[in-house]
Amino acid sequence: MKKRFISILLTLCMALALLPMTARAVGKGVPAMRNEIRFLVNGKLVGVPATYNIGGFNYLSLRGIAVLLNGTAAQFDVSWDSEYGYAKIETGKPYTGEEVSAGLPETADAGNTGEGFAVYLDGERYTGLNDVYFIADRYYCQLREFAERMNGRKSQFNVYWDEGLDQAVIEPGAWYTGVSPNFVGTAPEIEMAHVSAGTHYLTTATTSGGLKDISATLTKGYYIGKTEITQKQYQAVMGLNPSYFDGIDDGWVGQVPYTLPDGSISYMFDLVHSSGTMPRVPFLGDIQ
Repeated sequence: MKKRFISILLTLCMALALLPMTARAVGKGVPAMRNEIRFLVNGKLVGVPATYNIGGFNYLSLRGIAVLLNGTAAQFDVSWDSEYGYAKIETGKPYTGEEVSAGLPETADAGNTGEGFAVYLDGERYTGLNDVYFIADRYYCQLREFAERMNGRKSQFNVYWDEGLDQAVIEPGAWYTGVSPNFVGTAPEIEMAHVSAGTHYLTTATTSGGLKDISATLTKGYYIGKTEITQKQYQAVMGLNPSYFDGIDDGWVGQVPYTLPDGSISYMFDLVHSSGTMPRVPFLGDIQ
């Protein structure tokens, strides 16, 4: 049963690694309605008029996000590099651009060709923003995705919905988790099953020399959840550090290195399943 479990898990993770990341909607002509969102930033309500609602989700322009965070620990500058044809983001710098809300249409067709989106981020070409639309000569993305991509950079920030305040909150300088740091969950612990390091059977393949067992070697052990939990329960246990299960011999689910028969090393980044835009601990039912 253990071998079967490892086989299913490794096969699933390698297959998931081949799936491309896609935007929420693909194609041109998606209806977009202009609206205004307010965020609580450093204790003050700040309105962002240069936003659009697309399919029930709010999208902000890169310049709009820069205006929202300007003067905070998460500020960044964004400009257009006409020579290379890319938006350029410089984290940690004040925004020096223009007004972002003037002249924007109330309704528009949001274009998303599904061809990807690239910017120059701190001097390097970056393609990590996936849920992006083009409206009125500007690029719009979801604030949560942008915040997640800023983790570890000078302009990192957390954004979450505070149920007590009934308000979206931004914490400049904080690591993005999508959850209030004051949230107290309902799970005192996560019941985990351990998979040890070592060589594990994957499958039996037919070769010119006959049947051959194929194995993979885990360089670290790891844990997987025994039962399903909610994202809030996950966050209550993991806190702001997703490496809760790190150790000399054991990695947290989602970053398990393994060695293939040809000696190459790969990583199981897909062990962490997503719930919305945040990860949660996968459990046995996910792979059975």
